[in-house]
Amino acid sequence: MAGTKAAMEDYSVRMGFVDDYICAICDEGGDLICCDGDCGRSFHPTKPTGEASHCDTLGLSEEQLFLCENCESKKHQCFVCGELGSSDQGGGGQVIIQCNKRGCKRFYHPECLPLDINNLPGDSCPMHECYSCKKKHATSKGNKTTGKTKGKETCRKKHATSEGNKTRGKSKGRGTWEMDLVLCRRCPKAFHRKCLPRKIYGGEGEIQRIWETAGGTVFYCRDHEMVENLRSAKRNRIKFREEKPKGAAENQSVEDGNK
Repeated sequence: MAGTKAAMEDYSVRMGFVDDYICAICDEGGDLICCDGDCGRSFHPTKPTGEASHCDTLGLSEEQLFLCENCESKKHQCFVCGELGSSDQGGGGQVIIQCNKRGCKRFYHPECLPLDINNLPGDSCPMHECYSCKKKHATSKGNKTTGKTKGKETCRKKHATSEGNKTRGKSKGRGTWEMDLVLCRRCPKAFHRKCLPRKIYGGEGEIQRIWETAGGTVFYCRDHEMVENLRSAKRNRIKFREEKPKGAAENQSVEDGNK
């Protein structure tokens, strides 16, 4: 158990590592500042700092200590649907919750989480288990109930075996790296390295979806459209404020004029 606990602590550090070293807007590194609020995200603060990565940046006039607009208004984006929700725990206005795993900090509407979230400790989000393994496990359970199971071994069992061999001095030096979780930058999907789809590495008409950087692994699952001339998926994810419905400004002007 001691070995497993240590591995989980290392994973928590790795998980937050990438977020600290790349911009939340463009997913590239460089001269960044970190939000002092709950989200802990990093951003290119000024136009010059984002030129190399073609980042929209925060548009600040100078680098400074700051709270991003989400943390200032206590309205954060759900990492599933992308819509804003109140994270303010005071006054009963909270409609969005934050994962309590150290280094994660992602927000969710409770109704957007998959049903099996109840099997995870606390308010942990789906990014703490391999998406591929969960699918195999669900299929295996379904086949078992219908008497068709072939006894397929999930990666979770393989990981336990690897940890057991490691504590007994039988590790071959492969299991730990293969079982590292690689996290999608755009949605709550994570994969063990050995479970990653082969096509994400590019080639044969496929666009590369994974890069090893100084800050860690940057990865986008196949659910997201990539930008060919940039090393990222479409950069339309960040939302700082709620958009007014079309015609809202005109209607407001009419209402004001009728007062």
